[in-house]
Amino acid sequence: MKYYRNNAEQCIVRIDDNGKRYVRTFDPITQRVTSEAEVSDSDTRASGPVGVGKQFPLTEIDQQSYDSFGFSWRYDTHHGRTIIVLDDRLFTQDVIVRNRAMDDLYNDGKPFDDIFEQLGTVSTDPSLPYPARKPDEQHISIEDALRIAIDAHEGDTDLDGLPVILHPLTVGLAGRNRQEMIAGFLHDVVEDTDMTFDDLLERGVDVEIVDTLRLLTHDKGAMSYGDYVEHIATSGNVTAMHVKLNDLTHNLNRGRAGGHWQQVAKHEPALECIQQAIRDSL
Repeated sequence: MKYYRNNAEQCIVRIDDNGKRYVRTFDPITQRVTSEAEVSDSDTRASGPVGVGKQFPLTEIDQQSYDSFGFSWRYDTHHGRTIIVLDDRLFTQDVIVRNRAMDDLYNDGKPFDDIFEQLGTVSTDPSLPYPARKPDEQHISIEDALRIAIDAHEGDTDLDGLPVILHPLTVGLAGRNRQEMIAGFLHDVVEDTDMTFDDLLERGVDVEIVDTLRLLTHDKGAMSYGDYVEHIATSGNVTAMHVKLNDLTHNLNRGRAGGHWQQVAKHEPALECIQQAIRDSL
């Protein structure tokens, strides 16, 4: 049995001992994983050279990565138990074991407690359901993030006289996953409006995403634009790098279309810097 991640698509591949190929896909909008489906040998999602990096269609992964595709987990230091984050909701081991109907809906029938066992889960707190989220456990919806961006940029126009909101919408829609989409929608709200990072936290934006936005926000009084881009490129924050890639790509496209050559000259070397950082991170 072999397991692979497709580097260009939101999907994973299983090839059984008889050579049959199966694909599971992940929708970054709904955060849902589809059931495993058999595909033909010619299906481009499940074929091609294997290697590391985006130049290769497939990268080999282990069974645990395959089984846990589409959801994440973390150790909860407050209650001494492992939490699975699924569809923007939090579940403890006990909740999932007692609600076995969810297994078929979200995980192709593979019991979630098997995954917890693989992760070395500690004993769980019997008090269920999981208590109210603490600030470091909040997960804003994509819709609410969009509302924040629209409200923050309302009435603002860009160099071409178009609504400013069109830019963060473009950047967000280019995101590969929920974090990149939300960070893309919100990447300019602190830099270009009266909103603060504390405001975003109060509105329910994930702490992790706010930390990414801190990187993406250019404090013009603290560092030059070049230093700011270099700071993102060397941060190790892959989400920030990809959001900046999408930001610069759109800025260059609209700069060239509108004849804003000073902006183009500013953004071209920045894009090269971010592209190199992403290649180095693979």
